[in-house]
Amino acid sequence: MSSLNVAVAGVGALGRHHARILAGLDGVNLVAVADRDQAAAGKIASDYGCRAVADVREALDEVDAVSVATPTFTHADVAGACLQAGKHVLVEKPLSSDVREAEQIALQAKNAGVVLAVGHVERFNPAFEEVVARCPRPRYARFERVSPFAFRSVDVGAVHDLMIHDLELARHLFGEEEVVSVQALGTPILTEMEDAATARLTFESGGVADLTVNRVNPTAARTVQAFGEDGVVTADLTTRQVLHYSATAALTHGPPVLSALDDPAADRAALRDSVFGRWIKTEEAPVSSRDALTAELSDWMSCCRSGGTPRVDGDAAVAALELAEWVLEEIAASAKRAAAPVRKAA
Repeated sequence: MSSLNVAVAGVGALGRHHARILAGLDGVNLVAVADRDQAAAGKIASDYGCRAVADVREALDEVDAVSVATPTFTHADVAGACLQAGKHVLVEKPLSSDVREAEQIALQAKNAGVVLAVGHVERFNPAFEEVVARCPRPRYARFERVSPFAFRSVDVGAVHDLMIHDLELARHLFGEEEVVSVQALGTPILTEMEDAATARLTFESGGVADLTVNRVNPTAARTVQAFGEDGVVTADLTTRQVLHYSATAALTHGPPVLSALDDPAADRAALRDSVFGRWIKTEEAPVSSRDALTAELSDWMSCCRSGGTPRVDGDAAVAALELAEWVLEEIAASAKRAAAPVRKAA
């Protein structure tokens, strides 16, 4: 296996984990970490036996690939410099806060003939992979992503901070179908941008996805629920518990459920308690304990060696951003309608 020399740009909340994982991967040499905070960079460099620099450009001559985990507004500049130097790049999500800028990054990677991966890490979450396997092309899906306010990623609102994950997941779950309509609402809470938002996507086939995010919530939760021909699959993306609810033979081949009420002595409470088991079976799916970020970085490194396409490439990231932009447009339109004076009947 050929060895790859890599650097990490930005060693904050996410970048420090990129450095830790890359330093431990077989066939990968972590050469440098870059951060304007030299104390933070020095600490990570000391931990993993590499050098610290203020700007990743100082190390580009020494590496084959760069993981970019700097703030979103710097992605075009930092990733652009790496791509211009002919380096493979992974950029943390979102690829940019601006669709046109993201398109330019993706195009630059194609023109340079290098691998561009984007850090939509939930695509590597084994619980989500199980949902896709059990309920491909659902009729309806519901995503919820809420968390306490983290006092980071404040350069973007909740749509680019949180919902971007689920926009990308929904697009994948529905088979990359075209979205034909978007409805959305959002509101600021602690910042000047939307801190909570909800959106409904309608896909070309008629499938619908509802997405809810809130980054000022008392508790944290990340869940997906998909309704398809083979029942309902629910997944907790944090605990990785995946439950599959489907019809039993008694429901599909037996008498109608409500015929159980034909008996005058029917015990309604007992019937209610027997629904799950008698008519609906529940299966808890086995889910891998594999670390999603390690899987994502390993996939990127593998693609850098082979020239393959990452699970989430530049085109997929741009498509998610286009949906995010559409959601934000609908949020703004909804707010404008709400602020409009109400006309009273004559």
